[in-house]
Amino acid sequence: MASDGADVLGSVLGAIVSNVLLYPIQGVEARQRVDASLGKLDTVSAAIAIYQYDGLSGIYAGLSASIVGHAINTVVYFSLWLMYGATLLFIRKQTGAGYISVALMDLFAGLLAGATASLIMNPMWLL
Repeated sequence: MASDGADVLGSVLGAIVSNVLLYPIQGVEARQRVDASLGKLDTVSAAIAIYQYDGLSGIYAGLSASIVGHAINTVVYFSLWLMYGATLLFIRKQTGAGYISVALMDLFAGLLAGATASLIMNPMWLL
């Protein structure tokens, strides 16, 4: 479909925007896990301490790698979802299994895409 590329691009942009907006929480929590003095503080106090010591760059440290990882993950997931969805629709048409709802097939395609994307992407997140 012509809109598949637009769907994937929109999903990637959405992942990037949400990552930029929510990354400070993830970054602060990561710093709390490795820094004993920050680990004793609540998240807001730790964020203030990081900001006072490192500035805004301390809050967003590691964001670029996270954006790249999430963008790749989103492309892999939605590409697989589109592929599995098209395959399931083809099988439905070829077998005459019209009694299976498209919504159920989309759900199954999402399940397969999520599992496959996790298998493909998890080694990358460990690097």
